[in-house]
Amino acid sequence: MELEKTLFFISPIGGKDSAARLHADKMMMEILQPVAEELGLEAVRGDETLDDPEKIEDIYKYIAHSKVLIADLYGINPNVLHEVGIALAWGIAPIYIAPASIQHLPFDIQHQTHIRYADGIDGEMDAHILNRLRADLKKKIQRALENPEILVYKRALPYVQQHRTLAQKLERMEENIDAKVRGTESILGKKVDRMDNDLCSRLDAIKDEVDNVFSHIMKGEQSFNAVFIDGEGPAFAALTDAINRAKKSVKTTRFSPYSVVGRHDEFFSAVLSATGRLQKGLYRILAINSPEKLKEANQLVINNVGKNLTIVFTDIEYSFEIVVIDDEEAFIHFRRADRREILIASTLHVREQKVASEFSEIFDQIVKTNAIKTVDCSELSDEDVSDVISAIKESFRAQLDKP
Repeated sequence: MELEKTLFFISPIGGKDSAARLHADKMMMEILQPVAEELGLEAVRGDETLDDPEKIEDIYKYIAHSKVLIADLYGINPNVLHEVGIALAWGIAPIYIAPASIQHLPFDIQHQTHIRYADGIDGEMDAHILNRLRADLKKKIQRALENPEILVYKRALPYVQQHRTLAQKLERMEENIDAKVRGTESILGKKVDRMDNDLCSRLDAIKDEVDNVFSHIMKGEQSFNAVFIDGEGPAFAALTDAINRAKKSVKTTRFSPYSVVGRHDEFFSAVLSATGRLQKGLYRILAINSPEKLKEANQLVINNVGKNLTIVFTDIEYSFEIVVIDDEEAFIHFRRADRREILIASTLHVREQKVASEFSEIFDQIVKTNAIKTVDCSELSDEDVSDVISAIKESFRAQLDKP
């Protein structure tokens, strides 16, 4: 298959006969494939690329080299967001489609253009609704094909160019080593076998190392220093370790209505410990959207009187969480829309300073636009605690009284 003629569909897949699978199949057969054929492209979905489910590199190849990426934000699926994150890090901007019912898209996707489709698309819909979505998507793709810069994620270009330059240097190094190996064999031949073998073996070893590094770069393993973590336990373990290493600052969110207290006490203890040693302090956005979150707020205030902790209280709820460590690494946690009690379903751990800084700015923007009440614990005394807790409860009384 010629990847440059591929329309790659980033979509939730789900198990056999699941709602996600039925949705993905209908979108593929009735929307993506007809549109792709009309544009001379071939629509491919992630599960169709894998002979072996463990060979995730195949999906990365499609992300990197396909003509167009279409990302369906149905269910705010963690795997979809992970693949979108990989694309953005490589400077590739997908075309987004999303159900009309999703009111709050992930913050860093909200500002990007997306096509909305009717929520009943999985059922028996009127033909004109399906035709409208096909027409909208075709128009968007045609415009992108005519103006390729639409498919470029410009924020990532400086980082992508750095790695392209490195890849070019390694290619030239590889060519130079090949030439030296050939020249050495030609000049020395068998006249000095020991020197011939020794020199050639050393050059071969260097060449092999260059090949190894270069192959990783071509797979994207060097161009985007990130790790995908599956599951809640491993994510909190990695997060706790990172907070314990932090020296300057930690920025962390908790939008979920479920508290970490009593579930991941090692993480909560790491947070409490960090407030006493961080140079710039710890900042936590805490959504007061359930009684147990109010309890967590109370514990944070009581345990951090006089410490370098700033708590930003809000009532918003997103299906992701952000943690930024020293503005050098970031964790992006995704939750499951159908299992809200799961604190973390999957995580993208990014260890790139410039990318982490972007997430730090996103954090600051959330604070700027969504803060209802802010408490600087460094300014509190024990006598203030009772009044502060009462004020927090009063600020969110309407939210907490909801059935």
